[in-house]
Amino acid sequence: MGLGFLGFEAEPMSTTRLVKLGSLIEVQHGYAFESTGFQESGEFALLTPGNFHEEGGFRRQGAQQRRYEGVVDLKWILEPGAILIAMTEQAAGLLGSAIRIPEGEKWLHNQRMGLVEIKRPERVCADYLYHWFNSASARKSISVAASGTKVRHSSPSQIHSLQLSLPDLRTQLRVAETLDEWCTAIEKTISLLKALERRKQGLMQQLLTGRRLLKGFQGKWKSVRVGSFADAVRSINTTARALPVLSCTKYAGLVDSLKYFNKQVFSENSTTYKIVERGQFVYATNHIEEGSIGYQDLYDAALVSPMYTVFEPNAEVINHQFLYMLLKTEAMRRVFEATTHSSVDRRGSLRWPEFAKLKISIPPMPEQERIVAVLETASAAVDLARRQLDELKTQKRALMQKLLSGEWRLPEKPVPGKSLSKKGL
Repeated sequence: MGLGFLGFEAEPMSTTRLVKLGSLIEVQHGYAFESTGFQESGEFALLTPGNFHEEGGFRRQGAQQRRYEGVVDLKWILEPGAILIAMTEQAAGLLGSAIRIPEGEKWLHNQRMGLVEIKRPERVCADYLYHWFNSASARKSISVAASGTKVRHSSPSQIHSLQLSLPDLRTQLRVAETLDEWCTAIEKTISLLKALERRKQGLMQQLLTGRRLLKGFQGKWKSVRVGSFADAVRSINTTARALPVLSCTKYAGLVDSLKYFNKQVFSENSTTYKIVERGQFVYATNHIEEGSIGYQDLYDAALVSPMYTVFEPNAEVINHQFLYMLLKTEAMRRVFEATTHSSVDRRGSLRWPEFAKLKISIPPMPEQERIVAVLETASAAVDLARRQLDELKTQKRALMQKLLSGEWRLPEKPVPGKSLSKKGL
């Protein structure tokens, strides 16, 4: 059986041995650094659970990275390339996640993280072990052996008791190199995705506010109140129509409640729910300051909780997609927050009379449509990068399962997947 979609054939692996992990490695706990030394800046970067991706791999935290200033014993400074595993499940799926320490920083070995020290380098490759720890089978074994109720955790002895199928060292090196190629492709795609997201965000901030005008447009923008082009809609589901129920989210806008939450979070009795038609807007009356506003383009008609406000803009005055993009900006969220805090309503909600008074600036309709087209193109590029990232991760998981289990072996000269080269990754 082959991995044709990955660009190479694989054959059954031979000469593997079942080995107890404790005969190859020793896992060492980190040090409980004093909280008085925690700083926003400092000579040392303090390793935390936030530096672990749940699926494995090192996560950089940028300005949010916790640092340490103080006297440090040299034995707690980690070497670049050192392998550590998360010994507690402080976030779902984190237990057993493995990372490799990157170059360029002085990283401290913090508590609740296990440093993997190899005792038999002639028998096991460190990079092979790194990928093995992040495989589905290893993570399951660590989880099964873990203890604790509220916060599950593992111990060095539990890690040492695990067993793995270990091929010869040369095969380990080749497997690790191949999986590293997929890691590199994934990292590049993540960087591309972040760059595209920043570009989209920058375009939104510039184009939706008029700070940057598109070529060919010189018309003046005008300031208008929302109520001058939109009306509140109050259509109640008194006849109990069997319609999908929607919820409003901060980032995704309106979503199908059952699909999004994977459970029913709404009342069985829908006779008090509001009907929202396609092309209408919905916002969360009691927490609009979070940016929970959506545009109904999922169904011809659906239902929302009576706690939501529904309104419909005049499409001859404002492009619906332009309005939705504008209302989802961080600048408008801050307007919602300020207006909500100044509201006289004791629950701090933003009712339609106050919402209708909000002012926005809009260009002529042709410019609105052109802005929407530019931003939709930027969104399509982001979506494509996300799909490519998901595809690469799926390929890597499939490859890990086959190669690390010993079911398949690599040909003499492994090559990166054809799908990667086609995408220019």
